[in-house]
Amino acid sequence: MGNTYLFTIEFSNPVGSLQSLNTLKNGVRISKNVLVLLIEKCPMLTVVNIDNIDIEITDDIILAFAEKCPRLVELTIQHLSDHYINSNISDIAIESLVIANPQIESLVLDPCTSLTDKSLNCVAQHCHHFRDLVCYGGSAEIMDKSACLFIESNHRTLRVLDLSCTLITDQTILSLYCCTELVHVYLMECSLVTKEQIFELQEKIPSLKIEF
Repeated sequence: MGNTYLFTIEFSNPVGSLQSLNTLKNGVRISKNVLVLLIEKCPMLTVVNIDNIDIEITDDIILAFAEKCPRLVELTIQHLSDHYINSNISDIAIESLVIANPQIESLVLDPCTSLTDKSLNCVAQHCHHFRDLVCYGGSAEIMDKSACLFIESNHRTLRVLDLSCTLITDQTILSLYCCTELVHVYLMECSLVTKEQIFELQEKIPSLKIEF
């Protein structure tokens, strides 16, 4: 039934005006080609939630969003089947996405382990209204300079940030002090961050939920 519904979406007349897509979830099995075709048929999309489907997400999916969906504001790809993780998404794909969509406010690619400072710097350069960034947790390539640059560029709107398993230090934690809207930050396995600095951040923003 899932496949039939998706094909109906692809070829029905109103599809070109579809702005929100939250139907790709709950273990739906579709091919990558079908998903790309769906993206191509929906240029007005602003919100996309791909949750718990049986598909491998790679660069060509992200690049399709970059090329075909110039109004994208929120993109969530998470809880994939156990044998699929977002490890095949590269810096090039993320750079293309944010350059094409500087208005993007939420990017959740969880789990995603292959991104580096290169794409985070690009995000910081082109996007200044991020609310949620959950795609760099798990990357051992993220350091203070790029993390601080992103935070500085988005401190007025940032609400959720995942920096777990990265190489950030207390310097990045200090930069979070100016994020008055921040409600949730993930710092698991950030071995270079001191507990003292985490506690100070908690005192600075009492309502903040910190996972470490």
